[in-house]
Amino acid sequence: MSESYKEKYKKLKVDYNERKKKRDILRQLLSVAQSRCRTLNDEIGQLLDIIMESRTMSDSSDTDSTISSFSDGSDSDHSKDNTKILKELNNNIFNKKRKNNEIFLESESLKNIENDNVVPKKKRRKSSKRDSRFDAKPIKLLPRDENNNLILPVTVGKSSNEVNIISIGKVVYDREAYHSQRYIWPVGFVSKKEYISMQDPKKRTIYTNRILDGGDTPIFEVTAEDLPGESFTANSASGAWKSVLTELSKRGSTGAKTHASGPDFFGLSDLGVTKVIQELPNAEKCMRYVKQRWIKEEGNDTKAEEDNTNPEESNVNLEDDEMKNEENDTKNEEDPGDESN
Repeated sequence: MSESYKEKYKKLKVDYNERKKKRDILRQLLSVAQSRCRTLNDEIGQLLDIIMESRTMSDSSDTDSTISSFSDGSDSDHSKDNTKILKELNNNIFNKKRKNNEIFLESESLKNIENDNVVPKKKRRKSSKRDSRFDAKPIKLLPRDENNNLILPVTVGKSSNEVNIISIGKVVYDREAYHSQRYIWPVGFVSKKEYISMQDPKKRTIYTNRILDGGDTPIFEVTAEDLPGESFTANSASGAWKSVLTELSKRGSTGAKTHASGPDFFGLSDLGVTKVIQELPNAEKCMRYVKQRWIKEEGNDTKAEEDNTNPEESNVNLEDDEMKNEENDTKNEEDPGDESN
């Protein structure tokens, strides 16, 4: 009994959903038909006005004697004939339009039913848009002291992309969210960037970027020098800067971007910074991270650094991570190209 009851319930539910879809389609068709009927009525009225105007003009061209001779009997006959002609004309126009509308509505209903049965496919981002980490790039070295320690602060980038690196931070390898296939997010990383002022859009101020320990996920924080006591935080670098740009827009700034690449604004996409971070202690323990390869110059020859990473396995991981990044980008309203290195 319980199984038959469940089967009946499932059938009723399916039947209900189908009828609901058909009802919605019929409502749409009804609204379309009503709007078309109103249009047809307007067209019929316009045609009647044109016919009456032409009839009036032809009648006014007759002589006074002809009008007077037929004023008693012929006018009534003409009016009856005109009424019949107008009725027949209206019926012909309405019937022709109705047939066309029926054909159109039937085709539209079939399209709607077919579209309801089609499951939309999720678009997948093409991996060709992003350059591969297996493409070796020229080595960019940041200044170091005699003991091979990085000299901080150091400025990277040029012109509007210039970022001042204050601290590199430490690698957190035992929590998956603290690195991706393209970036490592070291806790304690601090950088500064000059951008449009919060108080005066005509001026510029210094923004401080920080990566903080947020437990399971890192916290990306941005603060403005001319807006003390307020910070913009998110679970991604692009998300934090998205909040900054939104606030600038609310304050009337027209020169600010609508989206920003978080790694660019933090200075993490710079090749020199990439090299320093992936050489930090415990960086090799970040399992999902794909190490950037470099071009070595030996005399007149250029050779790529040897890497023991299996390209096929890493390519599979890259594709899987890109699918995850698409979902994270949608949640955080990030720019699609925020991780272009």
